Amino acid sequence: MFSHSIDDITSACEKLTTDTLHLILERKNSQEEVRSYKAVMRGFYEEERGMLNKLLTACENKHYETAFFVAVGVQETLSRILYAAEKGHWPAMFDLGEYRSIYRRYGFPDLSKLLDPIDFEPLRKAVLLLIEMFENHIKSEGVPLNIFSTVEEFELFIKTEF
Repeated sequence: MFSHSIDDITSACEKLTTDTLHLILERKNSQEEVRSYKAVMRGFYEEERGMLNKLLTACENKHYETAFFVAVGVQETLSRILYAAEKGHWPAMFDLGEYRSIYRRYGFPDLSKLLDPIDFEPLRKAVLLLIEMFENHIKSEGVPLNIFSTVEEFELFIKTEF
């Protein structure tokens, strides 16, 4: 394109960038989908459960900043890994947020909408619900969960697995 107008050139470049991103995403989304919950989720729950516990603690202590960052991070991470488990590949770095639709499709609570610097109870309840729903979902997909009630159970697991 040729123009003496900076606005015309800027607009054309922005359109080209947007069109290119849409083409790349279209191509990536046309790849064969291979559900792989067991492969993608192995060990993930145990790590993410730590973040969910941190979020519960932030709610109990009424620490808004921690609750804010952890809630947003947990929801984003779960959205991305659910996408990977469903599609067989991770969402593109420049994905326009379409990967979040899987999180919503399963009806997991929208933690970010429940953030309130005064009333933490709705968020706390949503986190407990999310834990239950997410555990049930990945169990139904055949993902083994390593949950231990005692240190002895954990020690036995370590000795037999490694």
